[in-house]
Amino acid sequence: MPQHATVARWSVLIDAQEASGQSVREFAESRGLNPSTLAWWRWKLERTRGRAAERSPFLELVVDEPTGTGVVLLEIRGLGVQVQVTRDTDLAWLREVLEALC
Repeated sequence: MPQHATVARWSVLIDAQEASGQSVREFAESRGLNPSTLAWWRWKLERTRGRAAERSPFLELVVDEPTGTGVVLLEIRGLGVQVQVTRDTDLAWLREVLEALC
């Protein structure tokens, strides 16, 4: 079974357990599951969901072009990163750099 299918399966089971009002042990036993395995997946998915909720999908990008220098300073706030580029900078390269940073 592909990994994403496994995660999806356990995510559905954990949602069902929470909606059932049963304890992890009661729910697992009623479904023929190992209670320890269900508890582990619950812990694992809570950690994953928590991280996703904490991280914003957006970062603030500040562009500063000092007059006459030809250099553009890109500051990615939240990461504490600054990248200097010129008007001749390869945009494909810049995209790769920004994707790697974010």
